[in-house]
Amino acid sequence: MIGVMVSLSDFLLSRVEEDAQLARAAAVITSGIEAGALFSSPYAELSDHIVRWDPTRALAECEATRRVIELFDHAVIASDAERLRPGPDAAQAIAVAEYGYKVLWQLAQAHTDHRDFRKDWKPVQTDAWDSK
Repeated sequence: MIGVMVSLSDFLLSRVEEDAQLARAAAVITSGIEAGALFSSPYAELSDHIVRWDPTRALAECEATRRVIELFDHAVIASDAERLRPGPDAAQAIAVAEYGYKVLWQLAQAHTDHRDFRKDWKPVQTDAWDSK
């Protein structure tokens, strides 16, 4: 299972980098546009969407997602070490890793249409918490 999750981390980091590259490219294109020019459209929903996907905001979201994935990777390494030790902390370490996997699985759901997405990355609902 750990090998699959490392691959899932790499998959997600690649998608984040693709998004970041697009955002950086868009920042260059839009840097010369007057602030109000994009918002003079009669399509308010479109302007709201453009604002939400502003390159600066998109890059900040990419960085936040990278950090979540890195935290997961560190938690798995720590929980793997803890699992090897006998005692009550082993069960807690397993739970931490399992919830970490669930977080990555959820992040991956935005990319199910990507050619590199693997079917075994689809989450399996195992308890009442998952169905909420």
